[in-house]
Amino acid sequence: MKNTLIIFIVFLISFNQIKHLLYSENNNTIVEIKETIKDKYTNIVGTVYHLEVKQCDSNPYETADGTNLKGKNINKLRYVALSRDLINDRYRDKLHNIKGQWKGKIHFGDTIRVISDNNKINGLWIVKDVMNKRFKNKIDFMQDKNGGFYGKFEDLTIELI
Repeated sequence: MKNTLIIFIVFLISFNQIKHLLYSENNNTIVEIKETIKDKYTNIVGTVYHLEVKQCDSNPYETADGTNLKGKNINKLRYVALSRDLINDRYRDKLHNIKGQWKGKIHFGDTIRVISDNNKINGLWIVKDVMNKRFKNKIDFMQDKNGGFYGKFEDLTIELI
């Protein structure tokens, strides 16, 4: 019984050390990753949208990249829609062939950094959706009506990282 207890205690100590080493190693890895800014857009206007038919289409819970958001906590996801002039989508460009659309440098699934004077929108966001063709040089922040933020935001900077 005494040997079993000693082995168990040694195991617990070892497990905590391994856990700590993995945690430390992950932190070092994250710290060592250098972000490269691939492109930068300025003077962007931002707004907020909700997943509802009157602001989206007949299937508001499905984003332009095919992600299904039904039952998800929208406010924690940090997803955005961009105007079509900022999005690069060769498939849609060939399909619709509308001048000035789908020729941007940002793809669905890319991570962007928003820089503004508003802490609610600053930081990293994932591009999942696209705005109506009438919009240019804009970003739409996906938020739930209950508990999300609202507003219009001027003079934003977007960095593609």
